[in-house]
Amino acid sequence: MNKLITLVSALLFAFSFSYGQSDTLLFNFYHLKNGEVLIGNTSGANDTSITVLDQNLGEIQVRTKSVEKVEPVNKGRLVKIYLADNSVYRGRLLEVSDHEFIMELELAGMIRFKRSEIQELELLFEEKLDAPNPNGTRYFFGPSAIPLGKGNGYYQNVYLLMNSVNYGISNHVSIGGGVVIPLLFFITPKVSFEVRKNFYLGAGFIAGTTVIPNAIISGGIPYAIATVGNSETNVTLGVGYGIVWDGGDYLDTDYPIITVSGMRRLSNRIQLVSETWVVPFNEKIEQYTNTGYISSIKHEPTAVVAASLGLRVLAGKHASLDFAPVYIYANQGLVVPYLDFVYQF
Repeated sequence: MNKLITLVSALLFAFSFSYGQSDTLLFNFYHLKNGEVLIGNTSGANDTSITVLDQNLGEIQVRTKSVEKVEPVNKGRLVKIYLADNSVYRGRLLEVSDHEFIMELELAGMIRFKRSEIQELELLFEEKLDAPNPNGTRYFFGPSAIPLGKGNGYYQNVYLLMNSVNYGISNHVSIGGGVVIPLLFFITPKVSFEVRKNFYLGAGFIAGTTVIPNAIISGGIPYAIATVGNSETNVTLGVGYGIVWDGGDYLDTDYPIITVSGMRRLSNRIQLVSETWVVPFNEKIEQYTNTGYISSIKHEPTAVVAASLGLRVLAGKHASLDFAPVYIYANQGLVVPYLDFVYQF
């Protein structure tokens, strides 16, 4: 199990590392109200002014009220450069120094341009994906902290047996539920907020019950989650607590349930999705005498782990298919396939 947890941690570190690389600030565009544009970084600030280390003018002090907007240029930003010989190149900006710009062009790969050759630098907006993720607020089963949004919803089918629907009743609150044929029902309310750019916090409850005769069992998991990223590439950490009512008896997990999930867009139609649940608890072990009576009872800590890593295939703008092997560890390991279909409405 330790090897499994190490593997999952490494995969999710790769998710977060690749996401964080695109947020590395190279420099800023300072758009002034008089039409001038400074290029550089902020080296100081006070209540009335900021000090900008401009690439051409050096250190210059600018009154705060004279700045119309500050536009950051991060590593990986799509740009177009115009050279002194009238040639034009389009690519992603990787590194900037006092003497050169390093870019990755689509056809030529990594190229270095001398700063003295560059006449103009134009920022380009990212091209929209032909197929945005129709299920960006949820992994295979567990949710992210990204809000579903008012009026948005989706239908999910797993193995033809589990059918569920989630719907955003406001920009921060969604309600969902479903049925596992024939007699298991569940609900999944969630509230979540974007507390700052690409950082979300949320809380919710997964509750279910069965009405099978002579086996009435109800339970749920209240949880809190935090997500870093967007609907295409993100990492989520969740913590919950399992509770079960069985024939009038109340049971609970002895320790918090941990979920670690992530997704990464690989291409216009393919996403990598990972979801891992760790459910620790104390296992009750009864020891008997030779005559069959219980001589002692002890509790040993153990855990059930379910880890998955698979693909989401986007079928048009409103539908997707998920495929994944799920490794389940409970005293011994077992791998089962996972398949679902999601339609956004």
